[in-house]
Amino acid sequence: MACRATGESDITPIGALGKITQLVYGVLIPQNATANLMTASITANAAASSADLLTDLKSGYLLGAHPRRQFVAQFSASSPAPQPQCSAFACWCLMPRP
Repeated sequence: MACRATGESDITPIGALGKITQLVYGVLIPQNATANLMTASITANAAASSADLLTDLKSGYLLGAHPRRQFVAQFSASSPAPQPQCSAFACWCLMPRP
């Protein structure tokens, strides 16, 4: 839905998608604020990332780039990124607290 809205209007409905997710999880799990906020955050981040990749592909198309090469470049750059981020977060979580 975010990609279609971005493609048609150049506006990504990040806030609206996050609020819809908060509403759904607020009804399903009313006592769990953490789940409510985390699912809204994940939804908004996924919408922003997918719209960003879509605009990158559109820019590449306008410049005459090959879509397959552009996809391979984006995939190869985004695949190794989560490993150091997750390990840094795990180290931070396992640090002893005073």
